[in-house]
Amino acid sequence: MNILIAEDDVIARRILHKMLEKLGHQVIACDNGLKAWEAIQSNAARLVILDWMMPEIDGLSLCRRLREEKLPEYVYVILLTSNDQKSDIVAGLSAGADDYMIKPYNPYELKARIRSGQRVLQLEDDLKSATVQLFHAEKLAALGTLTAGIAHEINTPMQYLQYNTLFLEESFSGIMRLMKTYGKLRERFEAAGGGGPLLEELREQEHRIDLDYIQAEVPRAIRESSEGVEYVTEIVQSMRAFTHPGNRQMAPMDINHALKNTIRITQTQWARVAELQLDLAQDLPHIPCYPGEFNQVILNLIINAAHAIEERLASSPGSGAGVITIQTRKIEEGVEVRLQDNGAGIPDAIRPRVFDPFFTTKEVGRGTGQGLAICRSVIVERLGGRLTFESRMGEGTTFIIRLPLRQDASGASREAV
Repeated sequence: MNILIAEDDVIARRILHKMLEKLGHQVIACDNGLKAWEAIQSNAARLVILDWMMPEIDGLSLCRRLREEKLPEYVYVILLTSNDQKSDIVAGLSAGADDYMIKPYNPYELKARIRSGQRVLQLEDDLKSATVQLFHAEKLAALGTLTAGIAHEINTPMQYLQYNTLFLEESFSGIMRLMKTYGKLRERFEAAGGGGPLLEELREQEHRIDLDYIQAEVPRAIRESSEGVEYVTEIVQSMRAFTHPGNRQMAPMDINHALKNTIRITQTQWARVAELQLDLAQDLPHIPCYPGEFNQVILNLIINAAHAIEERLASSPGSGAGVITIQTRKIEEGVEVRLQDNGAGIPDAIRPRVFDPFFTTKEVGRGTGQGLAICRSVIVERLGGRLTFESRMGEGTTFIIRLPLRQDASGASREAV
């Protein structure tokens, strides 16, 4: 792991540097507290070793500043001191240090204390991940309850519309057949020279109501109304399928069907900035999956793609239309899903952190930094699959999901993550 050391004594700093390198760590070395603070702010390392006495900012002051500042991730601090007085150790721990070492340092003690720090950081990461998943589960449960209520309220009047539209279609077809029979009768009257004023009144009424137009347009209007009702019904069904997929246990799932449902309910997010293209393989096997969680992954990736395209269009208005492409294909170990956008791309500097919980580059109120962390948690940890990405600045990003065809008894993939 990356470890930052702040030590103003050149010899002590070199010794510590070599010890850490022998233990297999990457070392960032600073000769004063100010440089160390700047490195910490740039997220250079999450474990830091600070000398008590340093120029610019001493170790004790730096500890206090670390704990007062709202850093995106917890930083574990080991404080170095030449003084073994209990009062100094208490002062250091009270200032925010997690551990301390008394000079001269022993290699075995250094190794043990770093391992202790790594365990604490791992527990911190596990806690963040658990918090994200709990928040995600509660959010989905609340969304599911809300959506079920909305779907029920919409579904009832839509049934009335569906039945009434079908009634109008069948009834108008009957009226049209009757009108044809009337037409034949009128032709006979005209051929026989009968009808007189009554026949003339009939012609006048037909002209007044524009009977030819009605006969042509009413069936089209009924057909379009029926298609609209069917479309709204599909949206309601997609909402219900998304939030209540029917099985909260792992079960075989049709990936293409799940993608179509999620695309339909996210249309308001992407339609204003992009065209969405589908290239779905028809020979996909059903994959063992948690349907609700997989739906959430696709939703997060589609929304991220739409935001990336929106960002590019805002910075370069004439740079071309946005396109989101979703592909599925069968691979040897299971199924691959590719979601590609032609958005702004992901900068090299932040690529290692895109799946970190609570990490976001979006403005306040737009992103919480949980979306991609949830995606990775679901695909890798829950489904035993793989989630990777390819990105080029100014050209866009492709997220690649690979899901295994088989799961072991515990639900984990037989494939290596």
